[in-house]
Amino acid sequence: MSQHHPIPVVLGTAGHIDHGKSALIASLCGEHPDRHQEEQVRGMTISLGYGEMQLDDGTEIGFVDVPGHEKLVRKMVAGATGMSAALLVVACNDGIMQQTREHFEVLTMLDVEPGLLIFSKCDLADDETIELVQLEVEELVAGTAWEECPRLVVSAHSGQGIDELKLAVIELAQRVSDRAAQPQGFILHVQRSFAVEGAGTVVTGVCASGRLELSDTVTLMPGSHDSRVRRIHVHGNSSEFAVPGLRTALNLPDLTKKDCDPGSVVVEQAIVNSGRLLRVAIKFGERLPIPKPGSEVHVMAGTAAIHGKLYCYSAQSGAGEVVADIVVNQEVFLAHGQRCLLRRPSPAANYGSLRFLGFADYKLRVRDADEMNWWLQQVDVLDDAPALLLHVLNKNTGQAQTVSQLCKELSYSEAVMRELLQQQLDIGNVQATSGESYVAVGEAQGILDALDATVKHFCAKNPNRLRIPMSLLRQRVGKKSWPVVASFSDDMLAEVDLKTAKGENWTLLNVEVDAQFADSAKHLTALLAECKLQPPVWQEFWQQYGLENVSENEMADYLLDSELCISPQQELLFANSVVTELASDVVTQLQGQGMDIPALRDKYSTSRKYLMPLLEYFDSRGLTERVGAKRILRDPDASLRD
Repeated sequence: MSQHHPIPVVLGTAGHIDHGKSALIASLCGEHPDRHQEEQVRGMTISLGYGEMQLDDGTEIGFVDVPGHEKLVRKMVAGATGMSAALLVVACNDGIMQQTREHFEVLTMLDVEPGLLIFSKCDLADDETIELVQLEVEELVAGTAWEECPRLVVSAHSGQGIDELKLAVIELAQRVSDRAAQPQGFILHVQRSFAVEGAGTVVTGVCASGRLELSDTVTLMPGSHDSRVRRIHVHGNSSEFAVPGLRTALNLPDLTKKDCDPGSVVVEQAIVNSGRLLRVAIKFGERLPIPKPGSEVHVMAGTAAIHGKLYCYSAQSGAGEVVADIVVNQEVFLAHGQRCLLRRPSPAANYGSLRFLGFADYKLRVRDADEMNWWLQQVDVLDDAPALLLHVLNKNTGQAQTVSQLCKELSYSEAVMRELLQQQLDIGNVQATSGESYVAVGEAQGILDALDATVKHFCAKNPNRLRIPMSLLRQRVGKKSWPVVASFSDDMLAEVDLKTAKGENWTLLNVEVDAQFADSAKHLTALLAECKLQPPVWQEFWQQYGLENVSENEMADYLLDSELCISPQQELLFANSVVTELASDVVTQLQGQGMDIPALRDKYSTSRKYLMPLLEYFDSRGLTERVGAKRILRDPDASLRD
């Protein structure tokens, strides 16, 4: 036999109890999937069974055998979660039974790939009975994707049709293994856990998505328990990695068996997210009426059965999917887009299927029509990764989101997310702001256009201003969009002649100040410098030295914008050169014997009226710090301007 080589698929059986599902897997794999003693004694599958079909070239095809008993639907759903494709088994001597229909309903609701229609136990029925059963099955699958599936009549007991079944299984496995990889990060729904002496806890299941390597760190949800991965087994053999579609065992030494109950989920750390309010899109079946708001439901998600209360919104009438909220009892992890079964607890029945859209902060109300439409639009692009990414980035007026935030929201691996973002950057659909933040170009451009219009209007009314109040920009852009502006890169802001600065004003770029106006400002600054630290109130100064056709406020703004002057308090302007000299003297004093205010007052022939506002200004700039009754030196190199 050649080297062990598993195909990354798991084929699953479905059908009524005692219709020969386990016997068929035993015929294909050479080993009975019922491993538990109780199963062998009772002659029925009560838990998930597994097997591998070995080919001569070393290729392996994995199987999962699900229970057919009506009380074990949760186990059936858990098995269906890991299936790449399904084999619907109907016994020729029995025909379609209750669990045949329920299993078929679950397969269609969970959108499991249709595989093969198998008519088992043909040795126990005559030709006429077999034909009647086939007609019955044709009626069941009519109008579904199962209509196109191959049909095989077999007997595990006599061996009839088993060779043909093996060929059909090989063809099916090769077909479904060629499907495109999913963008989600590593996810494994725990089906079983146990402890191995000397190794620690082991969990098993079928890898649903992503890739995991030895020594990676994973998180077990719920509970956010972290563990390194010591060993990986795939189909019972040691492996360096785990990939989707393969039965996988992980040795997680940092966890206990108690942590790893069936229903838990092992995920890569980049996509860890949890909540108690689930926003979902539900496609209801035809058997049951839509439940009333607040009705109790079970969400069959992976290997977990999650209890919650359902809130649908009647304003969304129609045959399509409906946005709804489910409030659950504890925080849970669900992957974005994950398909789950929605069940009525008692009497047990299937309401329909749902897809998880995200964790919400509050329940929707009927009047939230716009938000409902946004979530419904998301449903249309759930399986289109680039379109889904843009849809999420366009939400909330395009607030910038980091790679980390996007990975958690969409459950995409970091590598896939970065690749997607780079693709969208290359074609111009996404704009990188600062750091790891991104925003959809349409929204980013709209915000830049608003900034540009604000800057142009401000400059037209204030042609000699060198700075613009940040409060004005925030007001014009809007509170929701301001976080995006704060994350824009310098190059993006430069496109609209803006540059960020500390304090309350941002710098305006490419301003051409009137030359005569600028010369007048320098002359006024020289006059203020002559006043040293005893300048008159600005209004009085302007009445004595002001210019015609220029307002006092316009000149004062320019003197401050250009850093020719400093204003520690309203109506009081000092020449920058004088304040810089004072700051130097303060630093010298504090580096020596300490602050000597009388000495400063004498040197500059000033009074506390002028000196104290400047010392407090130094505190605000980080040059000094007031500690009790004293001042200490904080940063001798602190800038006196923004």
